[in-house]
Amino acid sequence: MGKRLFLLGRLTQVLWLRAALFCLAAVAAVLLAHVLAPFVPTSVPTTVGEDAAEELLKIIASSMLAVATFSLATMVAAVGSVMGNTSPRAAGLLLDDRSAQNALSSFIAAFIFSVVGLVAVGARYFTAEGRFVLFLMTLAVLVLVIMRLLKWIDQLSRLGRVGHVIDRVEQATRQALQKRQPFLGGRRDGEAPPGCIPVLAREVGYVQHVDVAHLNAVAGRERLIVHLALLPGAFVRLSRPLLFVEGAQGKLDAKVEAALVRSVVVGDARTFQQDPRFGLVVLAEIASRALSPAVNDPGTAIDVVGTAVRLLSVWAENHWEEEAVCKHPHVAVPPLSAADFFDDVFRPVARDGAGMVEVGVALQKAFADLSTAKAAGFAEAARHHSQAALNRAEQGLTFEDDKQVLRRLAAQVEASPSDSRSLT
Repeated sequence: MGKRLFLLGRLTQVLWLRAALFCLAAVAAVLLAHVLAPFVPTSVPTTVGEDAAEELLKIIASSMLAVATFSLATMVAAVGSVMGNTSPRAAGLLLDDRSAQNALSSFIAAFIFSVVGLVAVGARYFTAEGRFVLFLMTLAVLVLVIMRLLKWIDQLSRLGRVGHVIDRVEQATRQALQKRQPFLGGRRDGEAPPGCIPVLAREVGYVQHVDVAHLNAVAGRERLIVHLALLPGAFVRLSRPLLFVEGAQGKLDAKVEAALVRSVVVGDARTFQQDPRFGLVVLAEIASRALSPAVNDPGTAIDVVGTAVRLLSVWAENHWEEEAVCKHPHVAVPPLSAADFFDDVFRPVARDGAGMVEVGVALQKAFADLSTAKAAGFAEAARHHSQAALNRAEQGLTFEDDKQVLRRLAAQVEASPSDSRSLT
């Protein structure tokens, strides 16, 4: 996905913009009734009362504003609950949810439609045929609002729940993993060779998106090789290189450098689109909050461990970052590391759940499952974290039988990963 599509996608997630577009469509629908009036036979409007459309519009106008206000208040309350009970980083997923935004926008648009329709009827803007068309459009809007309201009620029953938030984070992370091309479509990069020219960042923040296609186009035109120094999700300072350029003969043209820098989007927060590690970090934060003494909810932590296993299995099954399908040969990209993924999600859970045997058992079973994966680095990372989690549990647990259970599970992971699927 190019930089423009990435920025456009971010823009479409803004609630007020979606609501404004829906409202414009509502106003256009009212005006369309006047345009379609000449196509209605003169005998048809007599079958409908003259005030039928006006009465329906009054009902919609009096109810939709209250529904929109209530829905917005509920959504704000749900976001506050998510920030307090799970992770502030997960709250953005609720605000960006298209179903919720469409529901709120539909209610506001229906209110605008009814108000504009009432004004037009009161100003005698419509003929009898136009009022008939407006009546049909009002019926259509009423049906759409009822359908949206029923769906919104179902969504409100889940909004703000911890399990729903975990599902939303899992969905966003899974999409990031499945849509991500190996090495972002570039070629595998180990380390930039000596003599490369560093291109420094011009903003401080997190790398949100890299337009590899644009980098490749600029580098190909100038006969250069661009080595990406930072993957999406990394924090960049003004003194830290974004890129290393090979083949510039000692000096890089200012316009070329500016074009290369524009290919990298830097923002004040991490995003899910090109940064699957961010989803695992958010899951770990949810588990840590659940394991805090104030919450004391090991079940949520166990749910997070299972979610992490499902997500990492997506990578393990596709063997990502092993064989690159190089679409952009002028861009070299460092690989993702399985060890980093394990560190992001399992280390915090093992640290905060060291004193709970049920969390330790869930972790050891997860490592047993992941140690059977043939993807590069998975078995090694699983064994390392299995031993680390056991060491933490040795210090956190006091009952010897609990320790023995974890020792047996960890020993099986270490000695025979291929048989770990049979662990119960």
